[in-house]
Amino acid sequence: MKNRLFVFALLLGLIVCAVNTSASEAIKKAEQLFLDKDYKQALAVLQDLAEDNEAIREDPDFLLLYADTARLRAPGVPILNGGDRIQMNLYRHAHMCYGKVKQKTKPNSDPHRQAELGQQILIAGLIKQAADAEKAGHDTRVFQFAEVLIELVPDKEVGPALMFNIATKYNNPEMQLMALRAHVKAKPKKARVYSSAAYFEGTPKVGGGAEASLKHIDAGLAVLPNEYTLLGERVNYLIRLKRDKEALAALKAFEAQLKVAFKDEQRRATYVGFAASYYDQLGMQDEAESRYRWVVKHRPDDLRNRYFLGTLYFQRGMRHLHRANLLRVEEEDGAEQAEAAGKKAMGQAREQLEYCHKHSEKPDVAVMSALADIYARQKEEKLFLKMRQDIKKVRNGEPIR
Repeated sequence: MKNRLFVFALLLGLIVCAVNTSASEAIKKAEQLFLDKDYKQALAVLQDLAEDNEAIREDPDFLLLYADTARLRAPGVPILNGGDRIQMNLYRHAHMCYGKVKQKTKPNSDPHRQAELGQQILIAGLIKQAADAEKAGHDTRVFQFAEVLIELVPDKEVGPALMFNIATKYNNPEMQLMALRAHVKAKPKKARVYSSAAYFEGTPKVGGGAEASLKHIDAGLAVLPNEYTLLGERVNYLIRLKRDKEALAALKAFEAQLKVAFKDEQRRATYVGFAASYYDQLGMQDEAESRYRWVVKHRPDDLRNRYFLGTLYFQRGMRHLHRANLLRVEEEDGAEQAEAAGKKAMGQAREQLEYCHKHSEKPDVAVMSALADIYARQKEEKLFLKMRQDIKKVRNGEPIR
């Protein structure tokens, strides 16, 4: 029995020795082919060896040789008839093998440093090829490089940027959103990336809606916590989701950051106008009014926010006048006070909207229609008829005096 075991062990040792010898010879052959720059044949030898020898697939020296060979072979693969996919897969395999070497070796060891350098060279080569393809107008190739770069280096912005450019060129919102989602994962310090991702996420039939948009904004704020544009957009999406308490808290944070970000009151005015709009959407008209008034005080020619202020006064006037009518019908007290408040608000609306009408570069039918309504309620018949005629002329493309 002992003799049989001895013979078996001896045979097993001989087999292992033969396998190791065969593997060593294959590696030497592959190394020589590599030195001769015959990367195609070198890769074929290494692939055959890996298929027959499972253990060698985990050897750092083998993995380094395989990765270097695959990286250098990939550019030489003809891209027709599916060759482009083979090429991209070679880059993926090379990057993966470099990664396995880094996992299996100590950070300061030679194999680890070689693998790190190999990955850097590989990525730099992909970026260069993508730039050349973009310059040559080979859009399909650019997209392929972008996909691989997003997969291999998700923390870098180059892949998403390339993909977004192609998507924009072909007006493809689905692809634009795909690129922006990848870009957000790279955690760039650019607020516009998160804003754009949130915008496309809210595109009908493309994105995941306001909830998904908000996640992108929150991702941006995790990287840029004091970015006032993202703070403002967060308020917007919370309002759209009808999370009013959270929206109000976010709005306070937005306003606080505006005071830090802008010492120049004229520059701050644009964003204060946004805050006013948010207060209005939350049903807090007094807060909205005070901020609209602040804007037009510091920037009188801001016709957009002046129009919103006029509209706020107009709506307030309508509410008071409607209430006055109800009180009269029900024969209750307060009708006169309500009517007086309504007339005052209409007067304030008229002041703001007449300023807009007078200073607008082009006639604005929305402003003119609101003024016509106010003139009618104030029994200004001549002004009402003139405004109605002017509205008709504007709609017909005729000049007005």
